[in-house]
Amino acid sequence: MTGSSGKPKLEIVAATDAHAAELAAFYATVWDAEGSAADVAAARAAAAERNLVDPGQAPPTFLAMQGGRVLGHVSTTSIRIWDGRTALRAYWIRDLMVLPEYRNGPLGFGLLKEAAAHLERSAVLTIVPASRRLFGALGYEDLGAISHFLRPLAPGRLLSRLDVERLDPGDLPRWIEGALRFGRRTGLASLAGAFGGVALRAATAAARVSAMGVREREGWPSDPTTHLDRLWETARVSVGASVVRDGAYLLQKYGFPSEGGDHHWVGVWKRDVLRGVAVIRPPGEEGDSPLPGIRVATIEDILVEPDGAACLGLLGAVERRARSFDADGIVARMSSARLRSSLRLQGYVRVSGNVHFFIRDVSPSEPRLRGPLTDWWLTRGDG
Repeated sequence: MTGSSGKPKLEIVAATDAHAAELAAFYATVWDAEGSAADVAAARAAAAERNLVDPGQAPPTFLAMQGGRVLGHVSTTSIRIWDGRTALRAYWIRDLMVLPEYRNGPLGFGLLKEAAAHLERSAVLTIVPASRRLFGALGYEDLGAISHFLRPLAPGRLLSRLDVERLDPGDLPRWIEGALRFGRRTGLASLAGAFGGVALRAATAAARVSAMGVREREGWPSDPTTHLDRLWETARVSVGASVVRDGAYLLQKYGFPSEGGDHHWVGVWKRDVLRGVAVIRPPGEEGDSPLPGIRVATIEDILVEPDGAACLGLLGAVERRARSFDADGIVARMSSARLRSSLRLQGYVRVSGNVHFFIRDVSPSEPRLRGPLTDWWLTRGDG
């Protein structure tokens, strides 16, 4: 099919298995992927098996196509969202990609418009100002930027390693940046950090006295799904709006707890009852750190009743694991106001964030997803 200019017509279409070869060529261009059409078809089949809201169907993907070539692409991931009363079907929108020569044009908007037209309930996390404007134009509500939190583990080392000149505005509160620069000029940074580290560690340990009965244990049972499901049933009463973080979701996203890889599971128990779980990523290469020059462990996901002994015990267990990685600090991205008291007691400093959370709910029946952002339980692993 051609347009009036004689060029092949540009179309926005829903992807099917028939587009596997074209998708493989597109991925090879934008991601340097080496997969074949068979690999793409297999990946779509696996995604269909894992689909939490429409089992057996590949999550919707939309393509901008011209003359049998994929010029742009946006995909989705299935989720269930707990609104405090019930679990609602929804999709994350992700992986908006356009070939370099077609960027800064209408393709991105066309792809997102098509996706929004097909999805009654969807959400997205995004940093890029241009994409934020696109989602706003399509009726998505911007609930705001999710806060980051930093827990110094070795303040002296952190102060000496942190490259203050490479910080972006807002990476750290102004008073901290000012103290860092003053400490560097006067030579007091390492000394102050050493004393501060001892004091901070003592204070956070004292705050965990109430959590003495909540502790880690060696290994994980062979049936983590059962324990994770029970934890979700208990914790969901107090987390507010959240992705349903049950065993099926957490294990699908992060793998089995005893397996190696990039994700390390930390669980705390009271006798035989799992009271809290966190998934953390060890420090990677310097370029992976949100704070230039330092080694940070990252809390990717967390599920725990936010107030009380279990939360404090879990944060203590996360600290011990991060220290075993020789991390200078821990970073987390968390939206829930319910967590802030425990984070503060454990020495976390709140830092402004730049990842915005958008929701759109045009479902014909109540309930519908709403804000404010602080009523949501969002973590770095979402999206």
